Amino acid sequence: DSSVGSNPPAAIDNINIVKITCPLIANLSVTDITNESATISWRELGSAQTWNIVVSTTELEQDALNVSENIITVTDSTYYLTGLSPSTDYYVYVRAFCSNDDQSLWKTIFFSTRQNPVILPYTCDFEDATENGNWGILNGNQVNKWYIGTAENNGGENGLYISNNGGAFNTYGGTESRVYAYRDVLVPDGVTDLVLSFDWKAQGGSSRNEFLRVYWLDPDVVTVTAGSNPPTVGGVNYDAAGQPGNYGASAHEHWLSMQNTWQHEGMIISADQFTDMGNGDKIYRLYFHWRNVNYSDQSPAAVDNIHIEQLINPVVTTSSVSNIGGTSVTLNGKIFNRGASDVIERGFEYGTDPENLTENITSDDESNDFSVDVIGLDPNTIYCYRAYAYNSDGSGRGEIQSFKTHKLLNGYTYVDLGLPSKTYWAYANVGATNPEDYGNYYAW
Repeated sequence: DSSVGSNPPAAIDNINIVKITCPLIANLSVTDITNESATISWRELGSAQTWNIVVSTTELEQDALNVSENIITVTDSTYYLTGLSPSTDYYVYVRAFCSNDDQSLWKTIFFSTRQNPVILPYTCDFEDATENGNWGILNGNQVNKWYIGTAENNGGENGLYISNNGGAFNTYGGTESRVYAYRDVLVPDGVTDLVLSFDWKAQGGSSRNEFLRVYWLDPDVVTVTAGSNPPTVGGVNYDAAGQPGNYGASAHEHWLSMQNTWQHEGMIISADQFTDMGNGDKIYRLYFHWRNVNYSDQSPAAVDNIHIEQLINPVVTTSSVSNIGGTSVTLNGKIFNRGASDVIERGFEYGTDPENLTENITSDDESNDFSVDVIGLDPNTIYCYRAYAYNSDGSGRGEIQSFKTHKLLNGYTYVDLGLPSKTYWAYANVGATNPEDYGNYYAW
């Protein structure tokens, strides 16, 4: 390139080309990873019928491998590793052994064993040092990382939180980061619905750019890495499909953010979404994910007081009323999840005192969305109500809501709009029973 560098220029000597008689193995892979075992397999490219294996928890150089006292000699290109330790990094080295004087170079593969999964029900407040050590953290080289420590908590001394200063403070910088904290959970055969709850806070600078998110993933199918979103596998985008509740008509992709005080969150994990749940004992992985793009409004995510258990009782929500009249109303509710057995009764509790709902009425509607028409109410009165459902294991109740019956004048329902004239407005058009109806048509 016409430039002048430093002398001396290149020099070459002692060239030797030797035919490889014991080639490297190919397609070294690790499968069926558990908390204490894994399967190693490879493909032989030459004529070797014997292979050497070294398993180590630290990375080894080629020279050290050649004199290792831990060489395992095998005669099959699949090897089942047992007696491994949970949550441990392993390096596996394999070479072809063609003869005492002829071996291939070593080929290596890295993997980590699974955690010892938790048994349901599970509670974690990050106050147990042993249990804290069972959590997996995928921070990689990201600037904002997960830590378990004392900088942030919602009771006790410890919590799980994001920090950009080694865990000293629950703060983060604007450098883009995607990190995960996770725990493996054993879901027993026959269990199809779980309820997950936890306390959280996460401010961030934008609800869609800095947020906390929860994933429930099968580690045999989906592998996540620091710096990336959950991948698409087999045409399924697990960044969306792995969020509990984000499916079907009830989809609710969640961005937990814009909250600088502690919040409480509850989620249903159902076989309606995760279809393998309940079909034999199976391990799933619960992830807490922090993602930030550019903004840096403090503070980032913190999590505490995690609880997960089998959903036994029905999950019910109280819906808004309809058809309010002077002495009648339609109460509406929804069964979000039936629990561990079929619903045998659904209905409403209501009354004028929210602390003492003395009236009860059942619904003959057997669908998840159910309603009851209530009559005999007092006009111009505030009532409170909530939906309920029973199964053979227990009951579930929705939140208490309220409504006010309309005024009655001369047998007709009117609405007080607060007009200066004290004039009441008709609740519905003449001939109509609801405000939305047109009623009768007249012409002059």
